Amino acid sequence: MFETMNDRGARLTAVDLLKSHLLSHVQANEDQLNTQWHEMLRELAIDREDPTAASRFIKAFLLARCARQGHDEDRRQIDSNLNVLVRHNAAYLGLVPERPENFLRFVRDLLKSARLFRPFLAAGRALKKDGDRLEAVLFNERNGLSCQTVAILAAVDPDDRPSDAKDKGRIVAAYMDRWYALRILQDLPVQAADADALVHGTLVPALRRCHTVADVASTLGDRVTQDGGSVREAVTLGLRGNNAHQIRYLLARATAYVEEACQRPHDVLAYLGRDRFHIEHLWANHHHRVKEEIPDPVVFRSRRNQLGGLRLLMRRENSSINDLPLHDKAVKVGRTLYSVPWKLIGRRVDVRSTATMVQVFLDGELVKTHAALEQGKRTDRTDYPPEKIAFQMRTPIWCRTQAGQVGDACREVVESLLEVGALYRLRAAQGILGLRKKYGETRLEAACAKAIAVGDPSYRTIKGILIAGTETDPEPETGDAGAAAFLHGPQGLFATVGTPDATDGDHGDQGQDGVA
Repeated sequence: MFETMNDRGARLTAVDLLKSHLLSHVQANEDQLNTQWHEMLRELAIDREDPTAASRFIKAFLLARCARQGHDEDRRQIDSNLNVLVRHNAAYLGLVPERPENFLRFVRDLLKSARLFRPFLAAGRALKKDGDRLEAVLFNERNGLSCQTVAILAAVDPDDRPSDAKDKGRIVAAYMDRWYALRILQDLPVQAADADALVHGTLVPALRRCHTVADVASTLGDRVTQDGGSVREAVTLGLRGNNAHQIRYLLARATAYVEEACQRPHDVLAYLGRDRFHIEHLWANHHHRVKEEIPDPVVFRSRRNQLGGLRLLMRRENSSINDLPLHDKAVKVGRTLYSVPWKLIGRRVDVRSTATMVQVFLDGELVKTHAALEQGKRTDRTDYPPEKIAFQMRTPIWCRTQAGQVGDACREVVESLLEVGALYRLRAAQGILGLRKKYGETRLEAACAKAIAVGDPSYRTIKGILIAGTETDPEPETGDAGAAAFLHGPQGLFATVGTPDATDGDHGDQGQDGVA
């Protein structure tokens, strides 16, 4: 009965069945085994909302230390039914009834390994700056290399000292991180299957033979030499639709490395996320600016997307810089870029710098003053052209106020757009108000009223009404029950080609009418 269900009537998991099998053969040491089993589970309880942590760890332990090399069936059984593997390979594992002490030793090794693995389990969930230098563990988890657990447990012996276990695991994680980056630079696949092949086919057999930290370092050092490849091979690597995550990872690590070397604060996790930092092209998508240097537009597009032409830029800076060349919008003093008024683009200016102030002069006249900054960028948004900062200046409140001045219909359209997801629909509201410049407020108000009447008060519909000049046309008696956004009437939608009549003599024109 207890081989299939527990005392609460719930079906046993593979981990429960494994524990039951071990308890049934340990004989007099049953209480001790049970105690150590529960201690192991507590060691793995880093995240209480992760009920599968123990199962994943035991599977990784079996793959790292118990699965037979060259026996793919062992790996499949561990993944699907790990307790069956222990039963079927009892002789190979030494878990036979004649040696009950081996069952207790097996659980004791599980417990020791769980204790040694606990720092890696925590490192895979959050970036810590406590001197352990286990950040590669987190990077590997984020990059889908969760199979690193198997490689780490293959290198770590249950009887290792905690410091030695950390050093071994750190070396293994760093090697896999390097392997991942190198594969990206060589434009090779980095799927889960590729990582599994590396771990189970190469690393586990080699790491099982290692005993000391020096052994692990030497073994993986030899692997680095055999792997070959270099950063120089990445000269053609570029951003594509399917590798943004990999490109962002390389840029994030490179950015953090440079910032750390310059002793500047940095946040590599922010670089890795998409909320605060964008992947930005150093060249705007304007071929004419570099046509003399790169005549071929195809070559320009390729080079623009190459790794060396990309960087991470804070979201707000990316929006403000837009597609103007940076040197056209700023002057450089020392290691700092200072913005200047947009009307000075292309003009030669003079700069006076003191310890507290930077002044910009045009023909001897003071045109801009900034507080001095040792390094970085000092930007005044009012220096940009009006059309470049319209999005920031024309806020939802501004849009509502301007719409009210146009008329009730325009105000209703803008209010409906900004009611939900105001920032997402802000450009549409700005676009509708921008139609005043070409068509005037009277026509815009009439077009908004027409769009509301047909049930589609969107920018595209309002603009289409204005272009067609139908904002003042009376509503036709369509009998369409108020079908939304249909401006031509049912006659136009359901028009049919007339049946040829032997008396009207229009056979030659019918084909043209049918096509039209």
